Amino acid sequence: KPTFTIYGEGDIAMYLNGNQIFNIALGNEEYITIDIEKMEAYKDNISILKNRLVTGNYDNFILKTGSNTIEFTGKVSGFEISNYSRWI
Repeated sequence: KPTFTIYGEGDIAMYLNGNQIFNIALGNEEYITIDIEKMEAYKDNISILKNRLVTGNYDNFILKTGSNTIEFTGKVSGFEISNYSRWI
């Protein structure tokens, strides 16, 4: 399962394949990292936990085979995804 970082401000909703997965109350934090595997939200390499800023069900983040879409509502200025690999 991937780890991703969202850059932005305010309230952000994250959608996977058209279904809302998370609501993120980012406020003025600038960014947040969400580790789906560990079910943790943090800033600065897990030194500052930010779980209270994220609501939603981590188990609902399921990437299907083939193409997936990730969309946001709110003020998002950037998005990074890592720790994601597939075997053929």
